[in-house]
Amino acid sequence: MRYFKHHNSKNKTDNIIQIALFVIIGLWLGFTLLTTFYPNSIGYLETQGKKAEALSLIGYGNKFLLERNFKLAAGQYIEAIRIDQENNAALVNLSLCYTHMGLYNKAIIGLQEVLKNKPNQKYEIYYNLGEIFFKKEIYDKSGMYFQKSAESDPFPLDAYIYLARTYKKQKKWKEALNTFQICLQYIPDMESTYLGTLKELQYKFTGNQEDSLKVSDILNEYQGKDELLNRFDPSVFDYKKDNKKNLSNIYIDIGFSYSQLGDNTKAIENINYALKLNPSSISAKKFLKLLKSQGY
Repeated sequence: MRYFKHHNSKNKTDNIIQIALFVIIGLWLGFTLLTTFYPNSIGYLETQGKKAEALSLIGYGNKFLLERNFKLAAGQYIEAIRIDQENNAALVNLSLCYTHMGLYNKAIIGLQEVLKNKPNQKYEIYYNLGEIFFKKEIYDKSGMYFQKSAESDPFPLDAYIYLARTYKKQKKWKEALNTFQICLQYIPDMESTYLGTLKELQYKFTGNQEDSLKVSDILNEYQGKDELLNRFDPSVFDYKKDNKKNLSNIYIDIGFSYSQLGDNTKAIENINYALKLNPSSISAKKFLKLLKSQGY
């Protein structure tokens, strides 16, 4: 005859209660020891938890930002900042959302708050502020921030181009000409790309002494272009190289600045060179036609 084995439910329940009590007592003892010998540990764990939550919100914000849903992205960044007020990534991206939404004053406040947090790459913040003031047509401040960005950016070409355009808006033709000519010195090539990338790493490793020293050693041991040609395929630097079209546009601006200063001979010389770089440039052809129609 078959039968069902009867389990003693009372003994089983008692065992579960005993195990639960041991676990609770163990956790309590662990918590007591932790707070006694490491009183700051709870605050540290809480801080790390908040940082992780803020990073998650920033991730969602970045997704909405890429989708150009600036309002939803801004909401995620605002919540991340509420949790972690010194999170520079959230502050910068929120300012970017505000810029796209036309809320320039809010964007400026956010970026200036980032500067108070002493970010490693200040030149990026200066550049963003320069762009906002340029859009607001406040050219004195725009120029100031582009100048600051150019002075510390390992790749200062864009900052110098916008600084020169700021001078154009102000009709400061001599300053515009000089700055566009400076731009030519910073057209990326293999050497400037290599050295600029190392300088970028130095900024990123600020506070990390071991990695920062490694980058410094590489810079100190640099022997010149021949070293690069021996070590790398030149194509690895192409992502930073400016193409001929962009270089052509700089020469057009140089030519235009010369024309405003009354030197049409040099204006035509630079426009012709721009066309040599980019034969399909419509703006260069129109400007050259205008100059020739005036008898130059």
